[in-house]
Amino acid sequence: MSANINEREDDDREDDANDTENTVRTGSVVSQAHDHSDDDSHGTVSGTDDHSTTIDGSAGDDALEGSELSDHINGREGENHLNGNDGDDDILGGSGTDHINGGIGMDTVRGGDGENHLRGDDGDDSIAGGRGFDDINGNVGSDTAHGGEGDDWVVGGKDNDAVYGDAGDDIVYGNLGDDTVAGGAGADLIRGGQGDDNVSGDDGDDWMSGDRGSDTLSGGAGADTFHFFSGASVDVVTDFSAAEGDHVQLDPGTIYTVHQTGADVTIDLAGGADHMVLQNVQLSSLPDGWISA
Repeated sequence: MSANINEREDDDREDDANDTENTVRTGSVVSQAHDHSDDDSHGTVSGTDDHSTTIDGSAGDDALEGSELSDHINGREGENHLNGNDGDDDILGGSGTDHINGGIGMDTVRGGDGENHLRGDDGDDSIAGGRGFDDINGNVGSDTAHGGEGDDWVVGGKDNDAVYGDAGDDIVYGNLGDDTVAGGAGADLIRGGQGDDNVSGDDGDDWMSGDRGSDTLSGGAGADTFHFFSGASVDVVTDFSAAEGDHVQLDPGTIYTVHQTGADVTIDLAGGADHMVLQNVQLSSLPDGWISA
């Protein structure tokens, strides 16, 4: 159906009283798809390939596809499957359980409340979960991802990402690239992955590992565990505090030596290539059991 954005054919003005509308608006087209609540049908709406679109889902379960340009997609209520396709898209899942793919481009993906499966795909994306459990992966590109409230799984993917667990007991993983990785409030498991990463635990009793590359780790408040292993290169811990219950965990069977180097404690692993530095810590002040292997 073709029409001006402000015009509608008379025949299209008749709406069933029991219908909930999914509305697609483009630069030159207005069209509708209906979700009939009485027959439990699910609306599916696709954008065009030659115009940017605004796509609104229904109160039911929707499958919404964007266009090749920049789209605005709102799934609203229900369990939604949303795909931005190409272009720099703005996608909001709504209050239900949502599965969202940004597609190619610099996308903004927001899951809203509920349990969400959020993927940035290609491009430098901004991804945010909501109050429930969110499974987030930025995939390719330098992405920024926030888990939001709840116990989330947040992964940066490829390239240099900034990933945050936020409130809750989260798993946060930078993966490939030089990443900024932060757990937020809660007892988090945090890994930098490959590359030279900045890893922080924030509030709570966190377990963290810089993984491979030269990483900087900060535990924040709480009794934190700093993991280190052969092949990890050089890691620096900025705020190790035995008084707060911090601990260094080496892989079982690791051969190591510990010594004071100026104001810092250095842990050297056998072979000489890998060591962890605890900044501004006196070896003589550390209690029994502060390190294990």
